[in-house]
Amino acid sequence: MKKTELYSSYKSFIKNNYPTTFLAKPDEHSNDAAQLYICIYKIIFQLKLMRNKYGIENERKHYIQEIEQLFLKVLLVLPLNDKYLLDTLLRSISESELRLILTASSNRRISKFEIEKASFSTIKKQINLDSYLFKRKKQFIYLYDLFSTSSVKLHGPLTDIDTILYLNEQLRTSLNYGTYKKKIFNILRINLNIFQNEMPLKYADYGIEELTILKNIFSHSEQIKLDYY
Repeated sequence: MKKTELYSSYKSFIKNNYPTTFLAKPDEHSNDAAQLYICIYKIIFQLKLMRNKYGIENERKHYIQEIEQLFLKVLLVLPLNDKYLLDTLLRSISESELRLILTASSNRRISKFEIEKASFSTIKKQINLDSYLFKRKKQFIYLYDLFSTSSVKLHGPLTDIDTILYLNEQLRTSLNYGTYKKKIFNILRINLNIFQNEMPLKYADYGIEELTILKNIFSHSEQIKLDYY
């Protein structure tokens, strides 16, 4: 399956379930929306393989599944053109990814329960206290920014929620897909780095279907990260 076929499949889903939404219409600005979807697909693809390989480790499996489900919810929310809901999901994703990163430390001194209950400030503190993760913080520092900016929008909704006069108007309004594409691409880049370092996928982990997807959907640099060669 190629990228165009992938997005066409998602587009068909949108037309069947959100027939009046902006994304259901053919338009000249659909390239950003298509690239946004492909980025999300790549993230879910990596997470699914991580879940299959590291599923025996229940703690990691929990956060991998959680992040995977949150990205699936992003795909459900995108056709609603609701920035507030998308930013809420991105905030949750950034926090879940940081919790998963905490579980990966070889110097870990925090329990499963403490990770699960930790606030964002506590997560940051634990990373700073962990020499292993602190040295690697530049690889995932964007998650801090994403959490913070999304939180501002979450706690001040009237400044960021578009005024809705008619429900159909919301569906027919275009999002800035390029902005969200950049945010999701940054998450993809983090996952291909930090997750591949701490929970690596190897060539032997892939079946014929996965190898075909890697060949057709991922860039050359992404293939190298995922040990395709």
